[in-house]
Amino acid sequence: MEAYQQRYGKRPAALFDGCVGSGPRKAWGHTARFLLRGLGAEHVEADFSCCGSTLGVAGLPDEQLTARRANVDAWRKAGRPLVVTYCATCRKGLADYAAPGAGADIFADHEEEALWAAAVTPLSALLSGAAAKAGRGAPAIVGWHRPCHAVIPGNPQDADFRLLASLLGVRLRTPAQANCCGFGGIMQLGAPELSAQVGQACWNGLDQALGFSAAPEVVRACVLTGCSGCVMQLAATAPTVAGKTAQVGHWLEIIAQD
Repeated sequence: MEAYQQRYGKRPAALFDGCVGSGPRKAWGHTARFLLRGLGAEHVEADFSCCGSTLGVAGLPDEQLTARRANVDAWRKAGRPLVVTYCATCRKGLADYAAPGAGADIFADHEEEALWAAAVTPLSALLSGAAAKAGRGAPAIVGWHRPCHAVIPGNPQDADFRLLASLLGVRLRTPAQANCCGFGGIMQLGAPELSAQVGQACWNGLDQALGFSAAPEVVRACVLTGCSGCVMQLAATAPTVAGKTAQVGHWLEIIAQD
């Protein structure tokens, strides 16, 4: 709480839930708001829409621009708060509003564009330095899938992974080389066979890091990630080992609201 207030003072924060967090996985947003309250942040609601990332990938630039303008307008109406995200792809999509050449049709001026760029913040970065303890029955080994959009320029290790590594310590394991989950924007629709191959390679890498197929009676296949799309894709392609399907979830799902 003190670290947040020292860095941001009384600046309010607006949570960007994205399409999945505002739809089928509303529990993520509830937990994220719980954590923001714990930080002492003043949370304000903003009428955000889709970040526009997938619209651009799908070849719908006009629709993407409409979504971007709507989100910036919602941010203005909320008082230009921090825009806190818990999805790596949403963070990347929102950060791209201020990419070179992109902001002319979105922001009022360069000053507002810079304010937006500084406002987009991963929730995990705000929680840096937090402490936690594992509850009863927690798995001894947990896998981490690093989303393709997790890496921020100039920062090769994503904030989500840093937070989970600090909270879980030796419990957390991740492949030495990050692999795409196979969702790949519209790859799952445009090239389903390729998507399946990429997804299988991703699960093979996770298995090598965790060893759940070699010792299923000892190691549960549990994987966490920080991207909405990756959660959905990994859950849809999760292997079944010794009669049990691998568990996949967003890292927010392991937070107990006591």
